[in-house]
Amino acid sequence: MIRPFCFLLMLSFAFGCSTPADSTADSGDRPEADADADADADADAGEPAPGGACIVEEGEWTDPATGDLGGTTGVFDCALFCVPTHVVVPSDPDAWVGDGMCDDGGPFGVDLNCETFLFDGGDCD
Repeated sequence: MIRPFCFLLMLSFAFGCSTPADSTADSGDRPEADADADADADADAGEPAPGGACIVEEGEWTDPATGDLGGTTGVFDCALFCVPTHVVVPSDPDAWVGDGMCDDGGPFGVDLNCETFLFDGGDCD
């Protein structure tokens, strides 16, 4: 099966570390601890995860039949690359999940080989 598409892969990741606040300390003693905890919670809420919603960036995914899919709704694959939603919906005729080919980040760069996508619908067994 030939998959007609082109894309430019551009990724950037930001990593951070935090340590839990001392649970025995009274928050009144450390007002900055509450502010730090709130900031960490806000940052964690927006972190991408496989299967999470995203917007395909312009130039990242081009379908020869329809053109640039930039600005369309997508989901993060296992490597946190934003792919168009139709790629991971098994009922879609153009879906890659369960199509008989293991999408593990190989030549096409899309990684669906994780628990979120049931290991590419069993294609990577």
